[in-house]
Amino acid sequence: MELRLQRRPERLRHRGALRWCAPTTTDAQLTKLIESQGRHGDRWHIGGVKLFMDGTVEGGPAWLEAPDAKGESTTSTWGTVGDYAARVGELNAGGVLVLGSDYPVAPFAALPIMADAQLRHPVEDAETPPVLPEQGLSPAEALAGYTTEPFAAIGEEGGFIAVGEPATFTVLDVDPLAVAPEELRLGRVRLTVSDGIITYRRD
Repeated sequence: MELRLQRRPERLRHRGALRWCAPTTTDAQLTKLIESQGRHGDRWHIGGVKLFMDGTVEGGPAWLEAPDAKGESTTSTWGTVGDYAARVGELNAGGVLVLGSDYPVAPFAALPIMADAQLRHPVEDAETPPVLPEQGLSPAEALAGYTTEPFAAIGEEGGFIAVGEPATFTVLDVDPLAVAPEELRLGRVRLTVSDGIITYRRD
């Protein structure tokens, strides 16, 4: 889960990549994370803090409503829901759902992860029963998890194509809003453009 942060009483300006906040992160370490906001290079910048969560949405046992009891552990890494809520309350944070943020721990390929998030089981393993299938994402929610929501997680707007906006987009050979998850998994990237520069083209 990605969180917009606001240290009382001053709102932080978040830009770009998120830094990691685990249950073991101390107040002093969190202060350093906050102080790192705004650091940047030519094509990266830091903006926001990512709170560690149990499990992953694409894998099934994500802590969307309750501590993970479906994966390898039987208790929450945060200890109690109250511990987690206290940290969120301290940061005065609001959460949005972003996919693919566990790279390199979790798989990085966007289309299979979007398919997994809809099915609530690995798309390549049809025999695996879905975990809490009622929490499956819609195609639009899965797409937003890779486009508009990462920007929302750092308090910005982006991830869409519009006049006057940066020309940063990817062209696929499938429609992620129309095809079944099983077909989405097999989709291929045809073109990638970053700030108007073609960075990948498939012949």
